[in-house]
Amino acid sequence: MDVVVVGELNADLVLTGLTSLPAYGEVRLAKDMRFALGSSSAILACNLARLGVEVGFVGKLGADETGNFLLRSLRDRGVETSQIIQSSAGRTGICVVMSFPHEYAMASYAEFERLFASTTSTSTTSELRSTCTCPVSICSPPCGRGVKSCSAWRKRQG
Repeated sequence: MDVVVVGELNADLVLTGLTSLPAYGEVRLAKDMRFALGSSSAILACNLARLGVEVGFVGKLGADETGNFLLRSLRDRGVETSQIIQSSAGRTGICVVMSFPHEYAMASYAEFERLFASTTSTSTTSELRSTCTCPVSICSPPCGRGVKSCSAWRKRQG
């Protein structure tokens, strides 16, 4: 494994061909839509895999159809996903993206990101950095001992 990406995972529902935001109580029809892999960390992992980098992902998803879609999307793009936890304790995040000719607007639901942030203390973050064995950016500076220890720690944290 060359790189391990640790991050949030969500799907994007992208609505295109809108002329403007709807007013409260109003409906606007989009000309097209697509359901896509979202989150900058997942997109980074996929782009690295496309460049030939052996990349894995550490994260958490809901045990739901959106989570299944994201796992398939990552695997189909060559990202190793064995360290992604699917849990029925929450739902997979989604971002609704409204695309306009020269602008965009987004609204997101990110349950696992919120849950992890609310349970991750400074000492937990310090523990991750001190026990992480990833030769990548989550260790600063990289500890360089390998990936398995970080993945095991992350799984223990749920």
